[in-house]
Amino acid sequence: MAIVGMKKLTLVGLHDDRHRILSRLMEIGAVDIVDAKIDEEVSGIFSKELKKDDIAELDKKLHVLETAISVLKPYDERKKPVFKVRKDINHHDYMGVVLKRHDILAIAREICGVKDELDTTRSGINRDTNSITTLNSWSALSIPLETETTRNTIVINGMLPAAADVTSIREKIEMEKLACELEMTGRDSDQSYLTVYMHADDESPSMLILKRNGLAVMSFSGYEGSVEENIEKLQDGISIKEAEINAIEDKLREMSQNLDNIETVFDYYSIRREISVTEGEVASGKRIFFLEGWIPAPFEEKLEKELTEKWIVDVFVREPLEDEEIPVMVQNGFVGDSVQDITAMYSLPSYQSVDPNPVMAPFFLLFFGLMLSDAGYGLVMALASGIVYFFVNVEDTMKRFMKMMMLAGIATMFWGALFGSWFGNLIPVLAGDLNMNLSLWFQPVLEPEYMLMWSLFFGIIHIYVGLGLKAANLIKQKKYFAVLFDVVSWYVFFTGAIFLVMPMVPGINMELANILNPYGMNILLIGGAMLFLTQGRKSKNIFGKIIGGFAALYKLIQFMSDILSYSRLLALGLATSVIASIVNEMGAQGGFTIIGVIVFILVFTVGHGINFALNSLGAYVHSSRLQYIEFFDKFFEGGGKPFRPFRRNTKYIRIKD
Repeated sequence: MAIVGMKKLTLVGLHDDRHRILSRLMEIGAVDIVDAKIDEEVSGIFSKELKKDDIAELDKKLHVLETAISVLKPYDERKKPVFKVRKDINHHDYMGVVLKRHDILAIAREICGVKDELDTTRSGINRDTNSITTLNSWSALSIPLETETTRNTIVINGMLPAAADVTSIREKIEMEKLACELEMTGRDSDQSYLTVYMHADDESPSMLILKRNGLAVMSFSGYEGSVEENIEKLQDGISIKEAEINAIEDKLREMSQNLDNIETVFDYYSIRREISVTEGEVASGKRIFFLEGWIPAPFEEKLEKELTEKWIVDVFVREPLEDEEIPVMVQNGFVGDSVQDITAMYSLPSYQSVDPNPVMAPFFLLFFGLMLSDAGYGLVMALASGIVYFFVNVEDTMKRFMKMMMLAGIATMFWGALFGSWFGNLIPVLAGDLNMNLSLWFQPVLEPEYMLMWSLFFGIIHIYVGLGLKAANLIKQKKYFAVLFDVVSWYVFFTGAIFLVMPMVPGINMELANILNPYGMNILLIGGAMLFLTQGRKSKNIFGKIIGGFAALYKLIQFMSDILSYSRLLALGLATSVIASIVNEMGAQGGFTIIGVIVFILVFTVGHGINFALNSLGAYVHSSRLQYIEFFDKFFEGGGKPFRPFRRNTKYIRIKD
């Protein structure tokens, strides 16, 4: 499997059939419709009709439905799946709900009204609660709140900053011989609360003194009676409002039974909106229309047959032109499909290049397993992910992720069994023999230099395969001489360098290294000469060619650096194994007693849980890094435009035709 071949589609049909044809194309979901280009000579015949009023009306309905859904979600009593997934609905049931869409939309509007009522009531409770908090600060007030003046006296309630000296203010008032009395009714860390009694004749000088000290006048407009009476009245009002909220929430809980229908109608209007927007990309005339798009080559005959049987249409399909931006659709087998989302996070390959997923997948999975390298962890991962993959209804992206985790778990079991790690050294600890060797190959903890050698060897294979994919790209683009100059030359050059440094690699078979080492310099010189003579060939002058040839030789340093990056296979593999063994030995400190067993189970569960979580995440990240930086750097041509077929992009339901 690889990048799917694309063809350019032009479809011409009767204007009256336009909406039905678009609806059917959406159901098929195989055409990436593009904005149709209207040539100048037919610009008087065709135009584009984007019905903004219709789209605006659909947006209003979608807003009402989405608001209703968000209001009902807290009261949704439907069974929740473990993983978020759209609900499957057959076409007959879907159309039954669609026929009732106006009634369902009216229910959604009613729900929005109930939401407004609920918000108003809650705001009232908040307002009353704030009022009670305010009144509590005036709890010592001895007169009714509505009291403001008598015949000769003026009463003012106010607040002074906590830093204000009330005693000094009183002394100032007495010094001025003003008929003014201050009554402290409350105090907190920020303010002092006062009631001021003033003779009408002394109001102005008294207020001048008070305002200079920061008095802020407080109004109790709308209140009657004492503070205690008003607080009691507000508390009664809150109780009434809380009862109203309970009644409203009971009503919403009952109305949540309409969620399935509301979600279905939401997706119905989403589909209609998508069709309306797409109609704006179609060139329409009085009697005919035409659209353009991309279609995967395998769908060509099937699509043409279906459309021509139902409608009067002309379907023209051609090969893409060199200057066209061709969308990319990748199609892979069971293993390759599992990692295509990891590649997409980096970039989609260009249409003219090869799809890296089938080749990348085995490396990603094996490197993941090598870095986690514990058969017990792999078994848990493979079983858990496999159960979800095979038996749980999940969306396609989650299904691919679970497949990848299942395969990564199997790879982890493979390496863990080779290295003899089953939840670290759990079996030797339980057996009481820490020298027990369960490995089918060797133990990396005891022979780290041997593990390092194999890590570097896997890196060389990985990079060489990357260069091979570069050759495949060049062959696909019919650049055959470039294969010799830009791939074979590097193979020769790098191989010579590897032969030269083999005796310095820890854990290497020295007999083999001594046999190959003498050939290293000659091969390196041959490869270097090939690169020097060819890598500057694109320059137009002799100096550019020479500089380009010399500069290429410096890539040997990058190559060696890339190879050393694979030492992380050793580092992460050892980290998992060592931490797991430490957890087991810590848990076994209590011995074979009831308390010891309980402690062991707790330490085992928590310790291995943390170790598994951290190191599986590390394995995922670093395995991805090796693909992105060391592997893709050798051949990957990104920047591909994703193939986005015109289809039902629903949020809540999946319609089964």
